[in-house]
Order: sequence, then structure tokens, then C-alpha cells
Amino acid sequence: MKFIPLLCLSLSPFLLMAQAPVNCANNTNPYNNQTLLNTFYPPQDNQRVQAGSAVIMLDSVPVTDIFGNSYGDTPIQTDDLLLIIQMQGAAFSTSNSNLYGAGIAGSGPDGLGATGFTDLASAGYYEYVVARNEVPLSGGELQLFGGNGGGLVHTYENFAATADSVIRRFQIIRVPRFEALTLTSDIITTAWNGRVGGVIAFEVRDELNLKGRSINASGRGFRGGYQQVRPSGDNHNIVTSPDINISSGKGEGICGTPRYMWNGVNPVDYGPAWQGYPGGNYGRGAPGNAGGGGNTHNAGGGGGGNGGAGGTGGNGFIPGANSPVFPNGGRPGSGMPYFQDRLFAGGGGGGGDANNATSGVRGGPGGGIIILHAAQINGPGQIIANGLNGQPGNLGAAPDGAGGGGAGGSIMIITSQASANADISIAANGGNGGNSLDNNLPHGPGGGGGGGIVMHNLSNITPVIQVRRGNNGRTNNGTGIPYGAGPGQDGQIIDYAVGGQIPVTIADLNPNPTASFQAADICV
Repeated sequence: MKFIPLLCLSLSPFLLMAQAPVNCANNTNPYNNQTLLNTFYPPQDNQRVQAGSAVIMLDSVPVTDIFGNSYGDTPIQTDDLLLIIQMQGAAFSTSNSNLYGAGIAGSGPDGLGATGFTDLASAGYYEYVVARNEVPLSGGELQLFGGNGGGLVHTYENFAATADSVIRRFQIIRVPRFEALTLTSDIITTAWNGRVGGVIAFEVRDELNLKGRSINASGRGFRGGYQQVRPSGDNHNIVTSPDINISSGKGEGICGTPRYMWNGVNPVDYGPAWQGYPGGNYGRGAPGNAGGGGNTHNAGGGGGGNGGAGGTGGNGFIPGANSPVFPNGGRPGSGMPYFQDRLFAGGGGGGGDANNATSGVRGGPGGGIIILHAAQINGPGQIIANGLNGQPGNLGAAPDGAGGGGAGGSIMIITSQASANADISIAANGGNGGNSLDNNLPHGPGGGGGGGIVMHNLSNITPVIQVRRGNNGRTNNGTGIPYGAGPGQDGQIIDYAVGGQIPVTIADLNPNPTASFQAADICV
């Protein structure tokens, strides 16, 4: 077996400390099935797992849902490689003012406030661990070996939201390992459902040949804001409210999950008893990287954020509504700074205000997360985690505000050898805001989604990498004016091949490691 020291050292740091073998996929065959690559385990509720802990209680892998989404069917085996990631849990100010979000009156790319977070807490933390026991699909106790004296490096929390505290969700993902991998079909992932999903993670010890296929997590991250159509009302510029009648739904992001959402294919309604964002699920304020909702009357939703901030939603309709108060479009989801030890899904765009649409107006979901480790990557092929576009502001007999675009997701690609003839296209672009179909009577277009973030150490090739911002929508079916809507910001590209430190969660913990084994020794 070919000796690949960098791959062994950088992709499985905790194995070196454990001196334990790890299961690899027992084949060098092409990946050509239509089942999910990863299996997703939610942790049991009301659980705080401290750094240093070596036990997590797992709930069962969700069954295939009513929309036909599977969450995997491969149980955890002893010595499997697992990824743990905290998807949500950031705190934010719930003030019904421009202090909403970051607690800073001048937050946001335009300095108008009402967006962001006050404390990331554990949100975005991730790390690899090794399973020390078997766990069936029905869940149970997971014993693990990690990089903190055998325990976890970070603390993880899993709690539902309350009236005073944000939702905190992490997930455990089985990471398949291949000797070599040639794609004959695309790799996709099931969308984030509020507990699990939205991530693609795998390791290839030798060559990954994309063979013209794609690895795709587009629109699989945080979901867009959405709500049922409801009666018209006067213009408002409410930042946050529990009243569905004065504003549309905020998008989903690192700070929470509102009642109404759009996952890119289907509407989601958690019901009237659902506790979403503290302070209310509706209003133009943007919690964390989620876009704010458009206010009445017919304002547009704000774009979600990630590597770059989202864009502001457009203003509401003036005729037929009393006392216009502008701006009243959804605020932009916050851009997320780069951290070595955190990854974020793209924020969902805010919903547009809907009083005529037959099924509401939807913000675009953000892109998911892709973490790819391979000795070498050859192509051609695509690796993409784009945000999706916000929906147009007309799904019924009259115009409505449009949804904001979802933000691009996060992509990390780490290799141990130079890749040749790769011809790889990598993209984590923001989705566009929706247009308002108002025939020269302006209604609010959606704000553009922010670009995502791409981190890589690809060398000897020049990959085409895009982290473009999403454009804002326009009035008159795209031929008119922005009417207060703004584009997102471009995302970030972190190139470890030209400088910078590979994140500690995938770099060896020993600054001067010495390999004492062959690559084959870590696979059984």
C-alpha cells in the first residue's frame, strides 16, 4: 500500500494518539449507488457534553420523512470515524430596536443595525472522533476517543429554544473512508431538518476521481423563511414580533429555527406551539446569519449570510397602505468571520410579505457544508454548496414582497499530494433575491444572499473557485428598480497552500509528528 504520511497525520489526528485502527470502506469500487453517503445521528435532548467527555447519548437516526428524505442506514461500528458539529447555539439581542442581533446600533454592512449575534458560544465547533463501540440505528450510548486526552476538544449542547434562550443543536455524522474512489454518480446530502443533515464528509486515502460528477450541498443548509398567506395590513417596520399579522417569517440560522420555513422543495410548519426565536419569529430583524422577514405591507426578505453578509430586503407597497414607514424590508443576515475551528451552513433568506400569494413567499435556503479529505483529487468535476434564490413576490392574483436569497455554504478541501488534471470547479455562491412582479407598482424585492467560504490546500492546479454574492431582486419582474433591496457581499477564500494554518481539528496535534506506521495500518 502506498505510504501517505500527510494524509494519515492530518486527516486522522486522534488515531495517532489512540493507536487504534479505523474502519475504511471495504472497497476500491466506484461510488455508484443512490443511497446517502453519510449517516446522521441526532444526540438525545437536553444534553450538554463537556469538553473532555468521552460519552454522548444518541437518539435514533430519523426514518425517511414525509418528503422522501433519508438520513442514512449505516450503523456506527467500533473504530468508525465520526464528525461532531454544533450547527446552532449562538446568542443574540432580542431588543425590538436597531440593537437586535449584535446589540450594536450600527451593525450590518449598511450600519443600520438589527442584525448579527452577541456570542457564538459553541456554534460552528466541529471535530473528528473515533467510535469505541457499536451504536445501532436506534441510538444509544456512544463511547468515543477524541483529541483531548481521549475526550472531546469542545463542549456541545442540544436543547430546544425557550422564551429566553436560543435553540442549541449539534449532530454526529458517520464519515465513510475509501481506499480510492471514482464517482459514477453525484454525491448529495439530505437537507438540514433542524436536527440533522446538510453535511457531506468523507475521506479517500488515495485518489478521488470526480469523473465529471459533482459533490453537491447546494440549498441543503439553513432553511429560508416562509409563512402562510394572511391578511393585508398597514406598513410597519417591526424588528421582531410574535405576531404573524404584521411581518413575515425570518430565515433559519445559527441562532434559531422559526416556525415557518422553506427547505427548497417543501414548506415546513412546526405548529402554533413551536418556540422559535426568542422575541418572535417575525419581523425585519436578522438573528445571526439568517435573513430578516419583510414587514407589511409587501416588503421583501433579507438575504442570508455566511462568508459575506446578506443584502437588505426591499421596501413595501405604498398605495393602499396607511402611513408608509421605510425602510421596512428584512435586514441582512450577518457575515461570519473565518475561524480555524468552526464551520457554518449558509443562512436562510427571510420570507417576503404575502397577503395575496396562494402559498406564501419563500426565502432561499443556504448552502450546506462539505468537508473533503483525499490524498489526491482528479477531475473534471464540481464541488458546490450554493445558496438558493429567493422566491418571486407573486404566487397569486396580485403582487407580494419577494424572498431573500440563501447564503453560500462552507467547503473545506484538504489533500496530501499535488493533484494533477483536476479541472475542479468549486462554488459557494449566494442565491439571488426574488423579483417582485408588480407591473410598475413597486413591491419589495428580496435581498441577495452572501457568498460562502471555501478553504483548501490544493496545489499544482488552479481550481476555479467562486464565492460570489447573490444579486438583489428588482421590481417589475426584474426590469425595474431595487426599491431598497441590496445585494449580498462576496464570500471568502482561504488558501492554505499559500499561507495560513490548517485548522487544528484536521491538523495533527503534535507540531513535529513522526509517522510510525504504514497507511494500511490505520484501516481494517
